[in-house]
Amino acid sequence: MSVTLRQMRLFVAVAQQLSFTAAAGTVNITQSALTAAIRSLESELGLKLLDRTTRRVRLTAEGEQFLAMAERLLGDIDASLENIRSIAARMRGHVTLSSASSFLRYVACPAVARLARTHPGVTVRLVEQTVDVATRAVLAGEVDFAICGLVQPNVEISDVTILRDRFGVLGLPSQMPGQGGDSRTREVQRSGPVRWSELDPDRYVALASSYGLRQLIERHRSVTDALRNPRYEVASTASLALLLEEGLGYGIVPAMTAQPLLEHGFVFLPLEGPVVHRELHIIKRRNHGLSPAATALVEQFAPIIAALETIDGIELRLSQPAVTRFLDS
Repeated sequence: MSVTLRQMRLFVAVAQQLSFTAAAGTVNITQSALTAAIRSLESELGLKLLDRTTRRVRLTAEGEQFLAMAERLLGDIDASLENIRSIAARMRGHVTLSSASSFLRYVACPAVARLARTHPGVTVRLVEQTVDVATRAVLAGEVDFAICGLVQPNVEISDVTILRDRFGVLGLPSQMPGQGGDSRTREVQRSGPVRWSELDPDRYVALASSYGLRQLIERHRSVTDALRNPRYEVASTASLALLLEEGLGYGIVPAMTAQPLLEHGFVFLPLEGPVVHRELHIIKRRNHGLSPAATALVEQFAPIIAALETIDGIELRLSQPAVTRFLDS
């Protein structure tokens, strides 16, 4: 017996329409070819599946049973094929990701490395952008998704929170509040939290007002009154590090942003009174699903972020149910 998938699909079409004419139109073949295919199927099975008259078509008892089996079998086959296609799509494709610089180093780049091992055919483009630029790039379809602080809610954006980290003071040991900027105090390092009220605005090196981190700080009026007119202002965290290295003062950044600089002699002290956090989100266009390749990259983030919770001031916020809701939004 050699019943083909094509024969089963044609039979299902006739059974659903109860009309050879209508079914022939849906499967895009001639009525005579459809009739011949059904007769061949009945011959292979040795069963009469349809009662045909000039006025109507109806299923026989055997036809009812075969229809249920055929629909179940075709459904399983179609689902399996779709799964294979999805796997194939995830094994190749292209992803463009916009990210905050600290997230690139500690999460995005390790995630890309994991993706390269499991999906070697996927190509990835990483770009570093400010919050405003990243949001515009997402809305314009220039990037698949972005990792950034969601400073302003946007009805055209879907987001999921992945982590939050605490703001603190970053600088050389001699430049920490209470040290007076005197290099002779370099050996006496402060280790506890710093209150916002202790900060000296004359020694504050600020990020540009267009920078997402600066905007997050300035949401809290109670902590920024003394920092409204910084003496120094820079356009990036790289420039911030260069000025701090010259001993010109201190910066205010979240814990993750501070991490790479701790390897170069800087210290980071958490701020309190009040405690202020930065949240990082994955954002995408609402009602625009991510490609299989982009989805595969997003799925690499959670285990990497979980490992970062050993760093003081960093908390994981990403869960699988939240990721699923985000991908479906």
